[in-house]
Amino acid sequence: VIVSFNGFNTIEKTAKAVIDQVGEVVIVDNGSCDQTRKILKYLDKFENLKVIYLGTNVGIGAALNIGIKHFDKKNIQWVLTLDQDSIISRKMIDEFISYKARNQHIEMMSPVIQGLDSEILSDTEALVVITSGHLVKLSLLAFLGGYNEKLFIDSVDFDFCLTAALHGKITTKVKSASM
Repeated sequence: VIVSFNGFNTIEKTAKAVIDQVGEVVIVDNGSCDQTRKILKYLDKFENLKVIYLGTNVGIGAALNIGIKHFDKKNIQWVLTLDQDSIISRKMIDEFISYKARNQHIEMMSPVIQGLDSEILSDTEALVVITSGHLVKLSLLAFLGGYNEKLFIDSVDFDFCLTAALHGKITTKVKSASM
């Protein structure tokens, strides 16, 4: 799920970086300008990409929940959330799959973010991570009630992670996965 709002400079590159690594991409557009909508209409023609156009900006939490509900109906087990300007590495999803194969109990994973996570030297638990690049088991999202829609943009990610932590669920930063 990619949340979009006037991201005409980056949204195409973000979508193309992830589209071949996942089963389906959903872009939830928060009422963008014409220039962004033009790019989204082009992307909406890709076979495994769907754009959900919202008339107004409902915020990050609500937009993420709308995108996740789309996958609820498709028997999807995992959802990756991305910002409109995040570019994942060519092997990020493969690295997540490999890590999950060795760690069956994992329900949330996050990549090492280039330029931000230079101190991460090995796979490690993180109490909070940003929403972009966060891979979460859909059943956990449902159990936690999704993202807090009262938080328009700030703290949506931290609120989700801290809520998960209250239930004993912590995200693992996977060193070999990068964004």
